[in-house]
Amino acid sequence: MKKIKETVKNLCNEGFAVQIATILTKYNCSKASIDSVLALINEAGVNSWSISPGFESLYRPKQSFRTTKEEYYEIFDYVESLREKCKADINISKTFIEREYGEVEGGSERFEGATCSALCSHIFLLPDGQVTMCEQLYWHPHFIIGDLNYQTIAEVWNGERAKWFLNLKPENLKPENPCGKCDIFEQCYNNMNRCWADVIKAYGIENWDYPDPRCNFAPKMLNNLKY
Repeated sequence: MKKIKETVKNLCNEGFAVQIATILTKYNCSKASIDSVLALINEAGVNSWSISPGFESLYRPKQSFRTTKEEYYEIFDYVESLREKCKADINISKTFIEREYGEVEGGSERFEGATCSALCSHIFLLPDGQVTMCEQLYWHPHFIIGDLNYQTIAEVWNGERAKWFLNLKPENLKPENPCGKCDIFEQCYNNMNRCWADVIKAYGIENWDYPDPRCNFAPKMLNNLKY
């Protein structure tokens, strides 16, 4: 923790715009934890602070990091009371708590919450040079779209793997996937607002191509994401 704090301070001192992202879990959803981050932000001169609830891990499927909805809202209210004391801009995201599952009609353009940036405005470079399309998917081989040890960023961005994801067809999906038979398939997939990470959390990596669990045509979730 000491080295992390030193890194944050050094980046701020060198003029970098630094954002701290706090993921609230059952281990840190407390006023004391919030106070410690606030102290670092004010001391270092951090630009922005985003706070979101934690959820299930993609890599430890039997382990949940979330706490109760009531505890999350208590901390959110506490953070709101600290806005005047905080030198950074505060952004609180409650979308994972308030998200509707299995109810949204009309495809991905109707999904509430942050827009998925994967392959639209972002790709993510991993420490070993491999490139993934989503920061939550890390080294999962199915979502690796390139390798900067052998390619340029432009080559990865315009590469065959990226294009394949951008132009998914019904025949690329499992036969049992309702997306392949949906009347608004093209409209929904072109909108690119499905969350790949949520699909895997809800249905498992073997069902990566299933509907976003927010969709009213989505099957019952194997792992319940609802708070």
